[in-house]
Amino acid sequence: MFLYDEYMKKIFYYIIIFIVLAIIGGIYYFYFYHHKTTVIQPQIKYYTYKNDDLKLSFGYPETFQKIKLTDEDKKDKIIFRAEEINLGALISLRYEERVGILKLAQKGSILDVLKQNFNDQYPKRYPDFKKEREEKITINGTEGADFYFTYLGADQKTRMKQRFVIFTHEYDQKELGEVAFYFSFQSKEQDFEKVNSDFQKIIDSIKFF
Repeated sequence: MFLYDEYMKKIFYYIIIFIVLAIIGGIYYFYFYHHKTTVIQPQIKYYTYKNDDLKLSFGYPETFQKIKLTDEDKKDKIIFRAEEINLGALISLRYEERVGILKLAQKGSILDVLKQNFNDQYPKRYPDFKKEREEKITINGTEGADFYFTYLGADQKTRMKQRFVIFTHEYDQKELGEVAFYFSFQSKEQDFEKVNSDFQKIIDSIKFF
């Protein structure tokens, strides 16, 4: 009987040790392994661009640094330019007023004419232009056009990729009429997908007020 009691005490002792080790192992796994493999993404601050003349606004992340417009930019009706501080990607927005007259010169909607102008003119502007695709896009409830294409950079070596978005908005002011907006995003081809999601968020935030 005495030997039996001693035997049971040893078994109980080993069971207690096993349970304690299992608890310690579980705590170690949760606090060290789980926390180590969980990546906490820092929150990115967004700034707001607002143009009172065109009653247009959108947000852009702090990873883009706004570029001061030159006189040439203003002459070309560029209203916003920014550069991504890590990869050097560029975005720009320009506009063209009174495009309603285009309907008189060509058949189809204004957007159809603007899309055709892109397809006619842009292959001539960029060396080794290669259009990837053309898609519909909705900007603040209005249908627009979304183009993706690649081209050869100024150094004649680097492959660049650009996303070019066209949308329109009609104003009550006669001096504006229907206005076309051209929003472009470009980067080195290998960096494009790393920043395109940020550009999409910018596009999604466009509002007219």
